[in-house]
Amino acid sequence: MKLVGSESLFATIQEDTYSTFFATLNERTPVKQDARDFLRQLCDLEIPFAIVTNTKTGHARERIENSDIGELVGEVFGADLVSRGKPDPSLYLHAAEMLGVTPGACLAIEDSTAGVTAALGAGCDVAHIPDMTPIAEELSSRCKHFTTSLTRLSVELGHSGV
Repeated sequence: MKLVGSESLFATIQEDTYSTFFATLNERTPVKQDARDFLRQLCDLEIPFAIVTNTKTGHARERIENSDIGELVGEVFGADLVSRGKPDPSLYLHAAEMLGVTPGACLAIEDSTAGVTAALGAGCDVAHIPDMTPIAEELSSRCKHFTTSLTRLSVELGHSGV
């Protein structure tokens, strides 16, 4: 896509748009059902985790801090940290490197085509929890786990010894 005008003007408009959007969010940012309990379990078991998102890191941190999971989340990796965001695997590769683990040791929990594609491309195991838009069966079939909620995933992981 070719931009008309200066890159700095585009960046300013983009930043203003993000700021306006995030300013209109509710006082508390909604999170997936059962997210707090799931993340609490990870913390209690001392299992390292991170949020990997196509949102800019700063904006993602703001939303997380303004949610019910804010005190549970430490590491946040946004698409602004790499040259290409999801569906490119760079973001997952970067997050794994920063956490000091190999991508193959990671379980990415994803709900979108772009996220599942990125995580699989990086070599992560993937748990797909569908959201509003279904993903293609051939992509979903490559996921290690396919479930409807974080609670069910927690039970599956407990039974699989992970």
